[in-house]
Amino acid sequence: MSSSSSSKHDIYNNARFEQIACAGLSQKYDGSADNLIPTLNLIHIRRLNEVWGAATYFLHNGVQVDLIHHFSKVSLQDVKQKVAVAWNALDAVVNRHTRGTALYKSRLFGLFLMNSLTPEFAALLCSRLDSQYSLDGQLIFITL
Repeated sequence: MSSSSSSKHDIYNNARFEQIACAGLSQKYDGSADNLIPTLNLIHIRRLNEVWGAATYFLHNGVQVDLIHHFSKVSLQDVKQKVAVAWNALDAVVNRHTRGTALYKSRLFGLFLMNSLTPEFAALLCSRLDSQYSLDGQLIFITL
């Protein structure tokens, strides 16, 4: 197998893997306060067995904060600052597609979250995100 066809094979395998890992919740979140806690519980269950689970933790002042259970301990501004640094790094284009990197995990978490929202709420949420960072899971989550 040539290097070119090997690369294409890897790309298709990676796309299939991402499709499976980022399949959203069957019960889509609509942004309502009543559905927030049940949705957070479902996200917690899903993250235990997913590659993007590490992206549900945020390093804040030297402490790992569990975003799912303690989201109020992290400000939107803190997440925006961290996301800007990560997504503007020189190697970001490669890292967001490289399995195992923090940016890859956060991107997959973002895809999972967007796949877990009703279309109406997803559109509203997207209007509140900087398009340059709109695939970052931590930013999407804290904006919810």
